Amino acid sequence: MSDQTNISIGGAGVLNLFTHGGSADNRADAWTPHRIPEDDLTWLYDRFVQPPGYREARRVLMVHRTVLLRGESGSGRQTTARMLLHDLARPSGTLHALSPETDDGGPTIPPDRIDAGDQMWLDLTTADDVLWRRINGELPALRATVEDRRAYLVVILPERARVPSDVDRILVEIERPDATEVLLRHLRTAQIDLGEKAQLDADLAAAPGRVPPLRWVAELAALVCRARDRDSTGGAAQWYARAKAAVADQSLRVAEILREVDGGVDSGLERALLLTVAMVHEGSLRDVHAAAEMLLQVTEHPPTETPLLLRNDLAACLDTIDAGEDASGQVHFTRLGLDVAVRLHYWNHRPDLRPYLIRWIDRVVESSVLTQDGLMQLVTRFSEQCLQNRHPDDLSTLQEKVRRWTAGSTSPYGQSACAASRALDCALRNEAAAGQFRRKILDWSTEPKLSAALTHVLVEMCVEVISERYPDQALVRLHHLTRRHRDLTEPRSALLRLVEQVPGLRRQMFDRLAQTFGSVMGSDRARWAVDTGLFLDLSAPEVLLYPHDRLAEPLLDEPAVREHLALCWGGVLTTEPAVWAGRLRSWLLALTKDEQHRETVLDLLVAGCHRQVDALSALYEVAGTWAEDASATEASARDQIRTLLLRKIRTARRPISK
Repeated sequence: MSDQTNISIGGAGVLNLFTHGGSADNRADAWTPHRIPEDDLTWLYDRFVQPPGYREARRVLMVHRTVLLRGESGSGRQTTARMLLHDLARPSGTLHALSPETDDGGPTIPPDRIDAGDQMWLDLTTADDVLWRRINGELPALRATVEDRRAYLVVILPERARVPSDVDRILVEIERPDATEVLLRHLRTAQIDLGEKAQLDADLAAAPGRVPPLRWVAELAALVCRARDRDSTGGAAQWYARAKAAVADQSLRVAEILREVDGGVDSGLERALLLTVAMVHEGSLRDVHAAAEMLLQVTEHPPTETPLLLRNDLAACLDTIDAGEDASGQVHFTRLGLDVAVRLHYWNHRPDLRPYLIRWIDRVVESSVLTQDGLMQLVTRFSEQCLQNRHPDDLSTLQEKVRRWTAGSTSPYGQSACAASRALDCALRNEAAAGQFRRKILDWSTEPKLSAALTHVLVEMCVEVISERYPDQALVRLHHLTRRHRDLTEPRSALLRLVEQVPGLRRQMFDRLAQTFGSVMGSDRARWAVDTGLFLDLSAPEVLLYPHDRLAEPLLDEPAVREHLALCWGGVLTTEPAVWAGRLRSWLLALTKDEQHRETVLDLLVAGCHRQVDALSALYEVAGTWAEDASATEASARDQIRTLLLRKIRTARRPISK
């Protein structure tokens, strides 16, 4: 749904800059479930500075398949984990994160989340003592599963976590990489040469907090690139000077501008333009003017009494606030970084304006005064302010806006729905808030009645954002949406495509479906029907009898999977044969060529009937008809399978001796 530029230096994490691309009408066709962002990883790898301890961590990971990573906050632990896994460059498995959050109860990290050859990281940096003790207790079983499935795992420990002595050999300490080298590496990749390293060392040593956070260094590097893009005729030293000025505190300049516009002929418009340019920075002049006019209306600013011909034109008003329109038609401040300072001023120091600003955002989103690009810029900046979480209800405000904008949208591809989508996208890519918003999406997905627009947005977020790191959580949310919105094809199609793209999710789906069929149908026949259809679609014999990867074993060879399949068939066989006969015939046909699994498959089919005469009779009747329809070349094999099935049914119906 958006193009994303990742600015990440060394272990600095990722600074996401979003630019909207493509029309809303064709985004659904472009969805690719769990597209591993390989280009992003390559981009990051080119700019990554290995922290002290990296080589040892790589050695431990290669030898033991699991490494415990520990380091101070700001040392780049998560980025290091991703780069260690990217270093493996394996053609098989899936790169994804494991989450200590659990949607369904049970183990914190269920074994079915790990597939053959997977490359995974588990971030426990925010885990409390209770969660760490729980995961520490599960760690031996988790490592055994990783070893058994020839996967790789990086566990990022809490800073003060106590690690048992028996795992010391897989514990590695990393340190913070050199900030100057981080800056230079990023800029060299962008073909910018700053020259003297000593001067940079002095600048970074004088940065906020003495030891500058690597995220601050990342922002500085990104600003140097922006200064170059805005004025390509200048030199590297000039771009660097402008970037340094941009990351400095510009609150005094904001205060100066506000004093300069006070009492002027167009002071109201100029104040509105100041905030609007900051919120729609680098937008079109038309968008800036339209949004400013709407801000004046929402704040009930009295109309000016100055005659129309005596008022300043828009260019003069922009000039007063250090802004202007460039040759490409974009409006921006002349000082790099001033837009950030203005946003901070209004959101931090004008709490009296906050309700009006939120109302202004609503009014703009629900109208058609801005172009699509302008609206996306405005919503992105609004979301960024809420995600700073400086006010107690900031995050809930953003969630309420998503609900409101989709409730009022007449189309899942309409402007309001696109605004909701952008807001959720920003939230899910924000490291601090992502977990809370994933939980909120889980809550929404279990509601029985959602608007079509909100359902569409949630499917989009599961497919495009959540599945990138947490495909297991995306699957849970899509499954809930599929069950509760049977009239919509989107959730079901997205769920099936996700499982197809990430083969390891199939065992998780069989587990979930088995929970349905292992319970009494009761009054929830609709849920039973949905899960029946999903099981029949997901249980094609080729995905069970043959491994999807050279490192994997057939799913049918796993005891837990066989148990789940038996439970699923037990539920499905209670429905009309017309529902399941086609899938059963495909299983039996596969057995004509796969003698190795004949006994196993027929045993689980019979076991699924739970000695119920009606189910066993229906099973044999369909199998008998299938055998009689055989061609001359298949008649013998089909008859053998029917005979073997009959023998197992008779055995199952014998009384149990006491």
